[in-house]
Amino acid sequence: MSLLRLEVTQTGGVVNKADDHVLWVSVADDQGKPVTDLKTNNFKVATLQKAIPTAADIEVEFAHPKYGGFYEVRVRPSSGNTWEQGQYVLGLTAHRATLVTFYPPQLLGSDDGQALVRVSVT
Repeated sequence: MSLLRLEVTQTGGVVNKADDHVLWVSVADDQGKPVTDLKTNNFKVATLQKAIPTAADIEVEFAHPKYGGFYEVRVRPSSGNTWEQGQYVLGLTAHRATLVTFYPPQLLGSDDGQALVRVSVT
């Protein structure tokens, strides 16, 4: 098991409460090499703080690899809800299982990483 390093950048806050919010995520392994094989199901988000207590939890809509370990990760409120005005704190995690290549494949271990993200909704 090894560590994945996540660095997250955003492009401003959420303006339209119905929109996805884009997180630009850099993922590297514990040797500093780009991780290029992640898909949407490798990313999860935990809603650590909501704008208001009744706001919906946030989920990963999709993650798309861009170039050499960089990913566009889109997050949005769950179940068709909209963003509430205020501040959210999200815990973004990435998980990659390591399988041995012989048949039947067996789980050898996993690589995991996490980052905190603050989202402002205006």
